[in-house]
Amino acid sequence: MLSTAYFAPTLGAGPKVLASFAILYLLALAHVPIGVALAIAGLGAVLLQMGFRPALLIGTNNLTGSLSSVDLAAVPLFLMMGNLAVAAGFADDIFTAATAVFGRLRGGHALAAVMGCAGFGAISGSSVATTATLGGVAFREMQSRGYAPGLSTGSIAAGGTLGALIPPSVVLIIYCVISEISIAKAFTAAIVPGMLALALYVASVLIQVRLRPDAAPVPDSSETFAPVYALRIAWRPITLFLAVLGGLYGGVFTVQEAAAVGAGFSFVAWLMSGRASVSGLFEALRDAAGTSAGLYLLIIGANIFGSHLNFAGMAQALEAVINPDTLPAWAVLTLLAIMYLVLGSIFDTVAAVVITVPFVLPIILSMGFDPIWWGIVTLTLVEIGMITPPIGMNVFVMKAVVGNRVRLSTIFGGVLPFLAADLLRMVLLIAFPAISLWLGGVLS
Repeated sequence: MLSTAYFAPTLGAGPKVLASFAILYLLALAHVPIGVALAIAGLGAVLLQMGFRPALLIGTNNLTGSLSSVDLAAVPLFLMMGNLAVAAGFADDIFTAATAVFGRLRGGHALAAVMGCAGFGAISGSSVATTATLGGVAFREMQSRGYAPGLSTGSIAAGGTLGALIPPSVVLIIYCVISEISIAKAFTAAIVPGMLALALYVASVLIQVRLRPDAAPVPDSSETFAPVYALRIAWRPITLFLAVLGGLYGGVFTVQEAAAVGAGFSFVAWLMSGRASVSGLFEALRDAAGTSAGLYLLIIGANIFGSHLNFAGMAQALEAVINPDTLPAWAVLTLLAIMYLVLGSIFDTVAAVVITVPFVLPIILSMGFDPIWWGIVTLTLVEIGMITPPIGMNVFVMKAVVGNRVRLSTIFGGVLPFLAADLLRMVLLIAFPAISLWLGGVLS
């Protein structure tokens, strides 16, 4: 029987790569999990082009390499930390504390939603989970006080994207594993950009309520400025951050040890919260294990697909479109930014990162850019895609939370001012790489 392996090599690099992505897209449309779809498309292509033995070798090498990765071992522990923190009520603590500080300001509850999303997103490590968890609580509070639906839903959907950068970030760990750079250094580099993102979102809320006073109610004089009360309410998540990040940056812990300490602290906090139960523990373990398995499958599948792309000549095909030798750096970065914005609006953050980093990073390195800086830029771009019309995933999650109470077009309209803030942030991060690299240089 004639094998397609005899005529597959006659195809150029471009057609091979396009055919692979077309198959991947069709599998995704058929609701095949993206990790499985990546593995099927990659192994199938290698099997057709090179035969059974190379396909088996590539599959087993990527499987054993991912499962034995010491750096990836921190991911399940951080996910466990986030699940137990949710079960212990950390989300309510963070939002209540932020409300106690900002409630007296016009738009203060929208500010509290942004702050709460940033804090909880850093703990949970998931934009979608942050939006879904805090969305119901924060929207209910703002709706009862007469906030405009666009501002209330937009601040939550946009705020949910902040957790991808603020350490400890699961997505940033995965980027570091793929690009083989230091996780601790990447965490350090992410602090200032994460704070910049938060500051610009806060400014966006303040500008909106200044330009449109009807978007937020007149501050309630009965609500007092209570920072001490806020500290007392939020002492558990604050202590968690100090323990994990303080120990990591202070050189006390490795990344894996910091994750273990965080999971242990969350477990103790959950036991003392009054919400502890055997069923709750099994639910947290099951969710952490299921999410971890999905991430591992995604990484393994992406590595297999990336191996196929290397054999197929992805680098040559990409250089035909994005060639650093013929295009100025700003044009290359602009094309890559557009690509990531489109991918971020379609794929989950992790999927977009693991699919693209293996063939995009060599281009960045060839232009002399720092891989840690590009990691910060990549995560920022993908998270912006999560609220970019017309497919922004976080917007649809927010729509699922509010149901028929708010139209989808209203939520998209609500995130537009935050997208403007994101655009400014991207210009600053790309124009001034020191924003990402300065703190790491100081600490080193």
